[in-house]
Amino acid sequence: MKDWIPFLQALIWPVFIGVMLLFFRSAVADVLLAIKRRIEAGAEMVLGPAGITLGSAPVLKSEETTKNALSPGDKVVDRSYLSAALYMVHNAKFNKLVSEGKDYEITVRVYAETAELEDRIERIEYHLHRSYHRRIRESRDKENAFQLTLYAWGQFNLKAHVYIKGIEEPVVLWRFLNF
Repeated sequence: MKDWIPFLQALIWPVFIGVMLLFFRSAVADVLLAIKRRIEAGAEMVLGPAGITLGSAPVLKSEETTKNALSPGDKVVDRSYLSAALYMVHNAKFNKLVSEGKDYEITVRVYAETAELEDRIERIEYHLHRSYHRRIRESRDKENAFQLTLYAWGQFNLKAHVYIKGIEEPVVLWRFLNF
């Protein structure tokens, strides 16, 4: 029996970890799926104090592309580039507000592909669903990526007019707000 003791001691931790993974398999699967989605989306992830980086965000366009689209003198040369270089994203979380009957808090932001393009954004007008009292809401908050926070009970298409220095007409973005 004394020959088996080192083997059993070495086996305790792997068996314990295996039992925990089996017991919490759905939570582990959710975490692994979230990690996979972040890496596929190009988000940067750092694991542990050693700083192992996984899935660094890819560079989609170079600064040279932005410079070619935005000529000196605040005039925009390539509008098709701008509609592809601006991104509207949202986050929704359940937040029951009994008094208003709204179930979800939605946060919407607009990002630009490059810092130079982001600096040229002056303001954004968000056009909400017709059921909202104030359908058009404006944001000039560059520091928070032109954030808009609203409460909703249903899903809808959100339209944003992005006003950029050097362009008379705004760039139009659409986002389906789901939760």
